[in-house]
Amino acid sequence: MIFSEEKFLDDNLFDLLSKKSEYLYKLSKPELSTMDISLDETNPSIGIYNKDEAVQEAMRFRFWCNGDDVMKETVEFFGPDIEKVLLQVKNYLIDKGWKNIKLSNVWFQYGDTKTQMHRHSDGTIHNATFENCFTSMIFTHPKWDNDWGGLFKVESMDGTETTIQNPDPNSFIIWNRHHPHWMTPIVKECPLRMFIGMSWYEK
Repeated sequence: MIFSEEKFLDDNLFDLLSKKSEYLYKLSKPELSTMDISLDETNPSIGIYNKDEAVQEAMRFRFWCNGDDVMKETVEFFGPDIEKVLLQVKNYLIDKGWKNIKLSNVWFQYGDTKTQMHRHSDGTIHNATFENCFTSMIFTHPKWDNDWGGLFKVESMDGTETTIQNPDPNSFIIWNRHHPHWMTPIVKECPLRMFIGMSWYEK
């Protein structure tokens, strides 16, 4: 499952979220994770930028909390504006058929010309099936020129189709966590690419 929407939030809520994202960049930290791979050649068209390893490198601000549903803790930490954002995504999933969906994690992520997000898939959450595990994100920067790069791509499970999400301000995408996905490099100096990421599951 892959769904995407443009102008997901109303203008006022998006403006508040964008300002919060920009503020939290001051508190973000660099994160680097790598996974060893062994391939004969690179293939940027499917997110393979290195033959020997898949890299994720970005600045992130994470709110770590525990439990089978972290909505309450997250709202207490970030405030009522974030609650409105989370509830809009949650209700989107409920409308798609996941009536008992729960929030697992929230983070803010930032991209520039040093950022890398090679092809990878996400793991399951609390032993739920992949069909019931989701990652979602909303791009929160106030401006983006697609010539800067930073396109987000999600591949169908049979490998026959790739959903391309331009990082337009206030654009939203959600996918099952076992779909391969990646971001193309940012190729020009530009304002930060910013998004809020959220993970969800249902058992």
